[in-house]
Amino acid sequence: MRLGVRFCAGVLRSRLKAVRAEVPGVRENRDVEALHRMRVASRRARVALWLFGPLLDLPDEKSSGLKGLTGELGRARDLDVQGEWLKSFAEEVGEPYAPGVKRFLLRINQRRLKEQKRVLHVMDWLEGSSGLCLLEDPLEEMMLSPDRDCGVPGRLAFGVSVMARRVVELGAYLPGDSPDMHHRMRIRVKVLRYGLEICSSALGEEAVSPLLEPLKALQRELGREHDGLVWASLAERYLEKERKLTLEYFGHTRPLGRLAKGFLKVKEDRLEDSARGLEAARRLYGGLLSEGFFDRLLSLAGSMAEVGA
Repeated sequence: MRLGVRFCAGVLRSRLKAVRAEVPGVRENRDVEALHRMRVASRRARVALWLFGPLLDLPDEKSSGLKGLTGELGRARDLDVQGEWLKSFAEEVGEPYAPGVKRFLLRINQRRLKEQKRVLHVMDWLEGSSGLCLLEDPLEEMMLSPDRDCGVPGRLAFGVSVMARRVVELGAYLPGDSPDMHHRMRIRVKVLRYGLEICSSALGEEAVSPLLEPLKALQRELGREHDGLVWASLAERYLEKERKLTLEYFGHTRPLGRLAKGFLKVKEDRLEDSARGLEAARRLYGGLLSEGFFDRLLSLAGSMAEVGA
């Protein structure tokens, strides 16, 4: 396979197609997985754009709107996940917590309905004249034009090296109490995964696939820590809103007692899961370091550079 302009354009075009393919499902909002798939596809497209955009003279993720798209979808996706989890937890937890958990679920569902208006606005942008077509149109032209070399192997080698080193730099904060840095590390692990997926097209899946699962596991556990902390803050905020609504309606907060137990139970459960996620992430990352995992990644980057030698 020739790693020229058409390779870059094809990789990016396929990821943008994956984004656009989910538009009908996201508009209908019947299956939460449609929005999830679009958000993941937008992240994959952003990584491809970061890698190949400079080689193809394309706008970056911010100028193209891809970064904003991921952010807008993120709010709706968080509410979808929270709603699905609360529904399951309400059935599992029983009395005396169920009333509060169900009220929490009601508020999340109400917010998600409001958020759908923003999602539809984003879909209008995506399909409009200032949306994805600003990237798609030049990519189509590149696919039809004569191919030429543009330094792809070197760019891939550089990209993997940068991605891997950023993960290791942030990994230095993992032993400590730095949730924000842990969250940044999670994002960087995800970016590294998506970058390696692109590299598999150049080096073959046999060389890359064994590296993906450990990263996915590390990303998952870091996600548990972050999401649990978000849940705890969310439970506090929504409980405070319920307190204000109860006081406004009844003139006192006595009816809040039966609801508060559910909100606080959610907070307790999610903080415990957050701590377990952090512990697992530390263990996984320590194992990767001791096994020389990131040295293997840098070696892989060197192999990619040699493709173009």
